[in-house]
Amino acid sequence: MIRTAFLKLVLSLVGLAIFLLIVSQKPNQDLGIKPEAKVKIGSQSILVEIVESQEEVEKGLSNRDFLASNAGMLFNFPERAVKSFWMKDMKFPLDIIWIDEGKIVGIEENAPTPSETIPAFTSPQPVNKVLEVTAGFVEKNKVKIGDKVETVK
Repeated sequence: MIRTAFLKLVLSLVGLAIFLLIVSQKPNQDLGIKPEAKVKIGSQSILVEIVESQEEVEKGLSNRDFLASNAGMLFNFPERAVKSFWMKDMKFPLDIIWIDEGKIVGIEENAPTPSETIPAFTSPQPVNKVLEVTAGFVEKNKVKIGDKVETVK
């Protein structure tokens, strides 16, 4: 009887160890993106998925269920231009950070999900990058216009 109880305990511990090993090795767990680089804003670093093609830009974060608070989507543009982003098919609100030549030039906090109309947001000046992060990121991390932004691959 003691032997049976001991065997059950050992098998339970082995099963738990296997489960923990599998869970700890799950890539990109709970980020909502495919991380390709890090973006540094001041002392804060977040993992980002980089978007460059027109098709990827148009899709953005649409139809995704969530975005982790330490993750974002970075849109790289080959030329500086005034950019407009809309919230089509978004399931959660965002903070949109407009970036030009490594500096934040504009911020749109808590861009809402669509209701009857699809909201659109336009950069305050020509930009070459746009960073989308979870709503509240800007306030929580005290991000402001003029902050430097660095991408580290």
